[in-house]
Amino acid sequence: PNCGIMSNGGISAAGGTWDAKSIGYAGTKSIAGTSFTSATPAPASAVSDPCTTTYAGCKYLSNNPVSESPCTPYSGAGIAITIPANSCISSISMAGGSLNFQPGVYEITGTVSMAGVSSITCSSCTGGSSGVTLVDESGSGISLAGGTVNLPAPTSGNYAGMLFYDPTGTGSVSIAGGSGSVTGVIYAPKANLSVAGALINGFAALIGNGFSLAGTGVATFATPPPNNNIFITGSTTLAE
Repeated sequence: PNCGIMSNGGISAAGGTWDAKSIGYAGTKSIAGTSFTSATPAPASAVSDPCTTTYAGCKYLSNNPVSESPCTPYSGAGIAITIPANSCISSISMAGGSLNFQPGVYEITGTVSMAGVSSITCSSCTGGSSGVTLVDESGSGISLAGGTVNLPAPTSGNYAGMLFYDPTGTGSVSIAGGSGSVTGVIYAPKANLSVAGALINGFAALIGNGFSLAGTGVATFATPPPNNNIFITGSTTLAE
């Protein structure tokens, strides 16, 4: 309720409740059966890309490309896979099992595909500066889907606040889980973003060509740092 939503394109809502300090759009709107606790959607001027002006971790990544090597593929069915910290991932292909990241930054150069995975977590992320930053260089997008998804971004250091970074890719970015928590900035200004399930529970900013939130739970965006908002550079859809 203390942050804003800004769409540089259209905005669409069908059902549910929105509680935000401000809701702006630069395109068209389609609203049906939706309750607005505080602000209602109103025409507004488009906003600029906030990466280098608002988020220190995003600015650092834009000036310091990640270069981890060698790049390793990970695959398996019904097994537990742990990926070493600060490594390069050439691909992930999983059917069942679980995926565990260590605190650190990860370079992704290929396809990430998952089916029936029970959990995607960072078991060693205990709070504070400990977190995960995924840097996608494949351009094909990423899908992280599991029964439980727990992925926090680091809260300090060079990559502070950054959970996912892909400045040029157009492939969709999807995060879905039956339970868990996702925090941090998801930055993919040319891609469509999708978060399914009540996974957002803390500071988060979604920056993309468009985004959708779906599920029967509650997405809670914590009060952001000063001058921070939830930015969208395309269009928005929310559905129950």
